[in-house]
Amino acid sequence: MASQSHLYVLFVIVVGVAAFAAPVKCNMEVDALYTWRTTLSDPNNVLQSWDPTLVNPCTWFHVTCNSENSVIRVSVYKNNISGSIPSEIGNLKKLISLGLFNNQLRLNNNNLTGRIPREVIQLIINGSLRILNVANNSLAGTMRAKNSTGYAITSVIQDPRARKY
Repeated sequence: MASQSHLYVLFVIVVGVAAFAAPVKCNMEVDALYTWRTTLSDPNNVLQSWDPTLVNPCTWFHVTCNSENSVIRVSVYKNNISGSIPSEIGNLKKLISLGLFNNQLRLNNNNLTGRIPREVIQLIINGSLRILNVANNSLAGTMRAKNSTGYAITSVIQDPRARKY
């Protein structure tokens, strides 16, 4: 009989702990954008509304969401922003545009550095991004000319200062 009461007490403890340890909803889009914000130099403070404590980033300036509250557009160009593109940007699975125009990645004139993350290239492979504009930055890496990859990208605008190999 004592073992049954011990099992009951153990059951009550486990259920009580599980109730308090219920998973908290995590928004990967908030995490992705906030991670990016923390790596950027934003001298004009245009990203000040990017608050990671909010449930979703749909109320942030320079962010547009669809009817399902998924990020589809981020407009951060020509704001004197500098930094690199984190791989977490690939978590914006519904991203259509990173700039002003539909279906475009516009990061020109921002002094961005480093490599374009594989996750951003994956957005191109999936067909979300069709134009990649990285002119007037200091990004590293190569892109094939004439879309020889067969991906959905329709235009690549490279940095005119880049060395040709």
